Amino acid sequence: MVTLKIEKLLELGISKMTRNGVPQVEAEIAAPIYLEAELWGKRTHGFRHLYNNLIQYQEGASRRTELTVQRETPVSALVDGGFHFPYYIHHYANKLAIAKAQLNGVALVGMRNGGASGLLGYYSQMMAEAGLIGIVINTAPSVVVPPGGIIPMLSTNPLTIGVPRKNKPPVVLDMATSAGTFNQILVAQRDKKSLPEGMAVDLQGKPTTDPFATMDATNRPRLLPFAGYKGYGLAFMFELMCNSMLGTQTGNDKIDPIIHQPAHFNGLYLAIRPDLFVDEEVFEAQAEQLIHDIKASDKAPGVTEIRLPGEESQRRKAEILAKGEIELEDHTYEFLLS
Repeated sequence: MVTLKIEKLLELGISKMTRNGVPQVEAEIAAPIYLEAELWGKRTHGFRHLYNNLIQYQEGASRRTELTVQRETPVSALVDGGFHFPYYIHHYANKLAIAKAQLNGVALVGMRNGGASGLLGYYSQMMAEAGLIGIVINTAPSVVVPPGGIIPMLSTNPLTIGVPRKNKPPVVLDMATSAGTFNQILVAQRDKKSLPEGMAVDLQGKPTTDPFATMDATNRPRLLPFAGYKGYGLAFMFELMCNSMLGTQTGNDKIDPIIHQPAHFNGLYLAIRPDLFVDEEVFEAQAEQLIHDIKASDKAPGVTEIRLPGEESQRRKAEILAKGEIELEDHTYEFLLS
């Protein structure tokens, strides 16, 4: 592990992106999102993921156009990312949803022709820090098999919800609808480790913990939905909302040999102003009561604390920011310098 000043890590990330053709303004938007993943302890979505994002960015070069806003109303918009750097596109769509919701109370923004979002919770956290309830769902290339199937038909289709708190970090739920992620498989392959049981199947649909056995010749894994049909049901609905509703490829049309193809990454950004229904003070008081009552509730033997969704990540982030330094894996550090 290498210990770096936080500012230095951001500089390294921005420099790596710009040396690989990413415009300065887009790199400066993206770097803090990678950093946030590192702060949360989500290294699979941290700076190590920049390698895949740069491949994706270069694959989109031949189709790159201006980022445009289409089919816009006071409370909605469709953003065509034009295959710019993916985090920049997601950030743009998210900011647009925030601005519309602050003005009109609610907003829904769709995004297509983008790329991988990275740490999805970053975007709902942005909304919550702006005083809004944020709900974001994304889709990506098909890597998840339906229950009983052997062909990946769905994405990990993650969901994040961010809720604001007065003078405190927001509560942020960030979860995939799959039992694991593609990045976890790649890390397990690199580190020569087994996958958790119940995360993936092999090419014949049999459960496997071998990170290589779940991959086909095109490097596409076969992840399982979390909680069986419950995760599958959510993933199916999110696929409809993020692909069919946005007019992009889905089903068999989405299965191709390019696993990182940016056209297959879409998103929906829903921002809600809490005072649409009650005064802001009422919402804040009710939220704090729920938090207090849950944390003060009786605990099972040996349990000292009941944590909120995302609380451990927020705690880790606060500790690192207080020190001003962060640990980075050696291979990620070497990649940023290369």
